[in-house]
Amino acid sequence: MNLYCFILVVAFTASYAEYKYNFIRLCGYDLIAKQMTITFATRDDAANECTYTPSCIGVKKVAETEYLLLRTLRNLKPVAGCCDSLPEVYLYNRAFGIVMANAKSDMDVTLLYGIYLDSNCPPAFTNTDSVCIGEISADQCNAFAQFMEPSFDNGICTTLSKQTLVNKWA
Repeated sequence: MNLYCFILVVAFTASYAEYKYNFIRLCGYDLIAKQMTITFATRDDAANECTYTPSCIGVKKVAETEYLLLRTLRNLKPVAGCCDSLPEVYLYNRAFGIVMANAKSDMDVTLLYGIYLDSNCPPAFTNTDSVCIGEISADQCNAFAQFMEPSFDNGICTTLSKQTLVNKWA
């Protein structure tokens, strides 16, 4: 009986921690995102603050006892090496278990909700019909996830809107 109680407590604790923070450790990838300036001494402190910061999309370890919050997500970037030797990077999963049958992957859905946050367009972009338009550099535009279909012309970056992608993937 005690063993079953122990297993139940461990399972509940792990489930609660996942629900509370809902972060994905990215091994072999970094996030193309901007770093915020406030530092935290522990991953838990940074993750906790991230959940209360509307623009936060993740947490990155930059030193032994230094974690930064990340904002303005554009995409994932592959990084060579094995997980133990790479910096700790955590993506805040704002998709909260949303499944879209026609999305290429669950990670694309997670990225969609991290890039667009609670808006129909990425930060600093404006919505025009089914597309988003923003004035950013060509490098910044081309860094967006390919599923957004980013294009750059004459100083203007255009991507699909969140609702267009949701409709496409539903």
